[in-house]
Amino acid sequence: MIRLRCFYTSHPSVVLDQGWSPPPRDWIKVNCDVRVRQGDMCAYVVAGNHLGKLSRVVTKRFQFFDHLQGEAEACLLALETAVKHDNSYVMVESDYEATINALNRVTFR
Repeated sequence: MIRLRCFYTSHPSVVLDQGWSPPPRDWIKVNCDVRVRQGDMCAYVVAGNHLGKLSRVVTKRFQFFDHLQGEAEACLLALETAVKHDNSYVMVESDYEATINALNRVTFR
């Protein structure tokens, strides 16, 4: 079973200005986002532990241009990455409020 906490970050530059805050001990914090480029979209995931050490970076390209779908795919990639590496306590952070609200409504927590 995975214990999941999802957080909305209002703007990525705010996080960069204030610095990244690590998760509690035994948790992994996974930040995810999507970038639109000419011809495709790219989702990326950056995961770190309670010591602030990066544990993995994952990217995935998509051949569609729907921003909502791209943000949802980025969150899915974050969850898949956490499950693949046997993380039981996962914090997901994204700058897209709709996907975070949807994840927070999921009942498998």
